[in-house]
Amino acid sequence: MPSERAKSSGLRIPRPIRAEPVPLPFSLMVISDEQPELVKRVARALDGCTGIRVAVQLRRKHVEAAQLLELAEQLRALTHERGALLFINERVDVAVTVRADGVHLPQRALPVPRVRELFPENAWVGRSCHSAEELRAAEREGADYAVLSPVHAVPGKGRALGIDNFGALTNETKLPIVALGGLSPADIAPLWARGARGFAVIRGVLSDLDPRRASAHFAASLRALGEPTD
Repeated sequence: MPSERAKSSGLRIPRPIRAEPVPLPFSLMVISDEQPELVKRVARALDGCTGIRVAVQLRRKHVEAAQLLELAEQLRALTHERGALLFINERVDVAVTVRADGVHLPQRALPVPRVRELFPENAWVGRSCHSAEELRAAEREGADYAVLSPVHAVPGKGRALGIDNFGALTNETKLPIVALGGLSPADIAPLWARGARGFAVIRGVLSDLDPRRASAHFAASLRALGEPTD
């Protein structure tokens, strides 16, 4: 169940200002792609996320700014209502406007320190990584977490890391690592054992014919680990 912090207004999960990385405020991140009826699909996915901490990342590469903002506002209202977090992919301006809980930066996006100049200091800033070098760079620049991908083969996303290599790479940084790339619920336990502390899915939930059922399977795997709810 969502904590009281997750029910308050504004940036609801403050980022503690510490020298060392802090635990993630979510265990499952549901990322959008170009799915139709996105808000309805996200609502269905959240229906299945009982007993876990969940974040929604709005990622739309091929829409006008006004349309992206409209989607972000709708998802902000939905995530407030459901006690979930909202992250915006790359568009810091949109994230600030809707008071998102965080922003996620691809490799070629703005540097983390520049984003922090624009975003409230208690917001979460993550970075996409694909190698040991990128993980170390994300830590040096002050990211709060790193998404490491692709675990499994995904069209257009380069060579798959594989579960064992993923585990070796988690030792390259103190940052919390979020696994991404062709994940299924069966991957949760072995990736957790190898250092993943969060799991991100794109096609695995929102592109499923039944987003509620798909997210419920991931939630069950996370609850089996004793996933904290606040």
